[in-house]
Amino acid sequence: MAIDQAVADVLDETIQAFTLLDFNRLQALEKRISAFADSGIKCSGGSIDLILAKKRLLKLILQNFEANLKALNRLHGRNTSDQWAH
Repeated sequence: MAIDQAVADVLDETIQAFTLLDFNRLQALEKRISAFADSGIKCSGGSIDLILAKKRLLKLILQNFEANLKALNRLHGRNTSDQWAH
């Protein structure tokens, strides 16, 4: 059960770090997540619904970031081409 809580905590921290755009925290969390993956420890399944809900929320946040990044890239490209036209 401790691993379940640790995974849930990492997901919560990741969501918060993305919300705050805290890239240093995201890098630290990446190392923790890698350690979980390398350990081979399995979740018990008792809190799998909570973990999956957090995972879905993180996925939605990432999809939103991706859409926003694409829009910013389009705007930047348009702005850059407009500057060159003058």
